[in-house]
Amino acid sequence: PDTEKADRLKKAQELSSVFTTIVDDAYQLVNASRATIWLVDHEKGEIWSRVSTGYKDEIRIASSTGIAGSCVQTGKVIVLDDAYSDPRFHPEVDKLTGFRTRSLITVPI
Repeated sequence: PDTEKADRLKKAQELSSVFTTIVDDAYQLVNASRATIWLVDHEKGEIWSRVSTGYKDEIRIASSTGIAGSCVQTGKVIVLDDAYSDPRFHPEVDKLTGFRTRSLITVPI
């Protein structure tokens, strides 16, 4: 029924609001230039950007790709002072967004 659809839509909007709050608070807390929440799509074997500062389009990459993918695979926090010096780093996202990542903190949530 339409009631179930409306309930699902309301919950999705609430979740989006929670994600936006997390991103906004987190990137201000650590004085970051950008922040993204990546969600795992197990069926497709991908991670995708649910909420991101500075870039509005959705980004999808293999869940085994990049620092975010490594964080997904290991469940561990990853801190890098120089992203480009780490072989796990996936510079294609920077090429897509036009942003150059320097240092980063990746945290599984």
